Amino acid sequence: MINVSDNFKQAMKKPVKAITASIALDDGTVITGSDKLIKVTIDSSGHLFGAATSVINVELFSTDYNLVDHTFNVIAKTLIDIENDTWEEANLGLFYVEESTADFEKKTTKIKGYDLMGKLAKTPYNSGTIQFPCTVKELINQLAERFEFTVDTNLDNLPNITYQISEDLYAKISNCTYRDILGEIAGATATIAVFNGKTLSFRDSKKKPDEDEIWTYDNLKTLKYKPKYGPVNSLVLARTPQEDNIATSDNDSITANGLTEVKLANNEILDDDRRKLITPIFDSVKDFSHHPFEAETTGFGWHKSGDLVSAQASGGLMNGRTTGWLGQKTTTGKNLFDPNFANAGRLYSATKVSGNTITVTKKGSDSNTIGFYNVSPYGMYRFWSNLLKTNTVTLSFEAKHDSGGPHVLRYGLENAIIQSTQTTSYWKKYTLTIPKKPDNNFVAFIFYSDGYASNTESDGFSLRNIQIEVGDIATEFEPYTGGGYNLFDEFSGLPVNSPNGVVLSNQNGVLKLTGKPTIDWLPILIRNNLSLFDKTAYTVVSYNGASLQLFAQVLAYKKDGSGADTFGGPSGKIFTFTTDSTKYDRYAIKLQLGSKAAYSEPVTIYNNFALFRGAFTESNLPEYSSYNSSLASPRPLKPATVAERTENKATIVGKNLFRAVQQNPLPEFKSIVESDGSITFGGKVMFWWGNNLTVSSAISIPANTQCTLSIEKPLPFHLCLGITGRNGRIIQGEPIIGKGKTSVTFIIPEDVISCWLYLSINNSGWNQNDPILETNIKVQLEHGDIVTPYKPFESVDFNIPVGENIFKLTDDIYDEVKLENGVA
Repeated sequence: MINVSDNFKQAMKKPVKAITASIALDDGTVITGSDKLIKVTIDSSGHLFGAATSVINVELFSTDYNLVDHTFNVIAKTLIDIENDTWEEANLGLFYVEESTADFEKKTTKIKGYDLMGKLAKTPYNSGTIQFPCTVKELINQLAERFEFTVDTNLDNLPNITYQISEDLYAKISNCTYRDILGEIAGATATIAVFNGKTLSFRDSKKKPDEDEIWTYDNLKTLKYKPKYGPVNSLVLARTPQEDNIATSDNDSITANGLTEVKLANNEILDDDRRKLITPIFDSVKDFSHHPFEAETTGFGWHKSGDLVSAQASGGLMNGRTTGWLGQKTTTGKNLFDPNFANAGRLYSATKVSGNTITVTKKGSDSNTIGFYNVSPYGMYRFWSNLLKTNTVTLSFEAKHDSGGPHVLRYGLENAIIQSTQTTSYWKKYTLTIPKKPDNNFVAFIFYSDGYASNTESDGFSLRNIQIEVGDIATEFEPYTGGGYNLFDEFSGLPVNSPNGVVLSNQNGVLKLTGKPTIDWLPILIRNNLSLFDKTAYTVVSYNGASLQLFAQVLAYKKDGSGADTFGGPSGKIFTFTTDSTKYDRYAIKLQLGSKAAYSEPVTIYNNFALFRGAFTESNLPEYSSYNSSLASPRPLKPATVAERTENKATIVGKNLFRAVQQNPLPEFKSIVESDGSITFGGKVMFWWGNNLTVSSAISIPANTQCTLSIEKPLPFHLCLGITGRNGRIIQGEPIIGKGKTSVTFIIPEDVISCWLYLSINNSGWNQNDPILETNIKVQLEHGDIVTPYKPFESVDFNIPVGENIFKLTDDIYDEVKLENGVA
């Protein structure tokens, strides 16, 4: 992270700000935005176990500049006090000019440069400039002395830093650069190597005390999401292409979280003693996880590759690196089991709740029973009884015994069904379906072991991924989300065909009232004997707003038999009331119609109503959920407003679905997206598999859609379309235009959300570092299996009318926008 002042940060985070920039040359010349500086763009890229590079492009008025071999600093200034014309500045880095191109037609000069890492990438390694044998730390210090930079990392804390390198590993490697060596050091020390000016940092995967920054929607224009990465639980040190590998892993983590593997290939430092060096690296990165994300901010400027930040998405914090995507967990709210209630209902035992795992051990008792019971979310002791009156539920979980096992484990719903099994030493899944019953004495789900002979307090068993859900099938586990529980049963017994001129029905999960009442103040639906806590606040919600034509009321019947007090009415979206057993002995909720005069003609009204425990306001209401079920997000038949939409526009895409986005230039390979959408590339094939031609761009191809990728002429190697789905990269079925061919038709069985182009030299007769002559291609991706004449990627934005919003119908379906005769 670039060192900038708090005043600079505060000013840059404002939605409206004044900014200027300048470049300060090594000869003392300063070129400012008010002088001849047109534009400055800095692109940085890098990753853990490697070296990060920054590339700068500067555009100047005039053709009087030839700055090759010069260095310059980039200075950003932002206004912090308008009245006193006070500016705060920050040095965004030192750069070395590589190219200076004059455009005599436009009378401008374009300058391209690199930071010190980029300069080292173009500096071939010279055998004899580094003395061997030496430790990894001594190697860093020799490089620092040779290239006159400092190191601000406490090197003694890095893994493998004292490892002795016995000989010059790079003397016989062709085309090796000093950047390659720094990259190998980063791999051996489980870091990312980043320059800030002439200061080198080795950043590991652990968050630093000063990395407490939170990006919120106030600072963000766009966010692109991708699933969480990690936790890392396997490390492979490989020799490729022969796949001579050694590995280490955390099997418990793999079982609990799935496999997340890091593979380091052909690292010369590690190669001589891989079995010794693998453990310190694994210890450093084990359990590392983050939410990759790609964000467009309102403009910060002080971040470097490898910084860790927190981004606030939909009200929750998610940690992520400054390169990638931001993952957002979506749940349906189907799981009704709150694991934290295991601590409230312990049976002669200690319970430890860690995420979705509950560990039960014996504690301080002679009882031969250990376990716990779970009353319900919010401790509602009548919850399960009310739910099972009208619903079948299914319990699913995994169990294993710890020390002292095996045990006889009993589980189920108290007073309904209890099952028994013998635990195993490994995780095993169990399910139990409990049919709906009218009984009113189901209190708690219980998990316990009786006949427990051990007196050792550490002995016990563990459960994980406990899920209780409505229905007779155990579906994939989701964590408990604690959503709002709607206590009002809107739909039982519908439709109501009133003889008084109206019908109340259920239309796909929404209440529908039709007709015109023939009497005043008709109660159309009543639910009696609500199960409510005493001395507790409750909120009634009319999600489409109340009106005199349809509204909700609560009736609180007095204990002395003198009638009922009424809460609520035809005005306002919500109302609250508080139960009181000293005054009332029962409660009912009704849907009420107004006087006949409120209906000048037959009506059709849609609405949903809910009763929640707690006092809510319109600013913190739970979203609507059906009776006795948790919040579903999103709900196909009850769409949610897309609150994160930041621009009032939508986009229509032409027939060519592929949008080429230019990648950062590599030292000896270029790939440029031209103004007509074509791609010009050429240079050395830097990697054994090939080279990327573009970076990832968003696309929307629904699952099982037939598409065709084409180019206008054959190439002497393979052209591949890298594709990403909602669960990560899709390798199986990746579209490849083979050597000498011009098209490929493909069908991907899952949604494709992003793509990029790369060339592959595998089995094509080309070798790594072979030069490719400059080539221009026109790439088209279109629906169907027929190649049509090329058209560049085109998109049209149009405004969504003020006051309108788009709605989210499922995880991936939004309101559809259609063009008819050119009009949206």
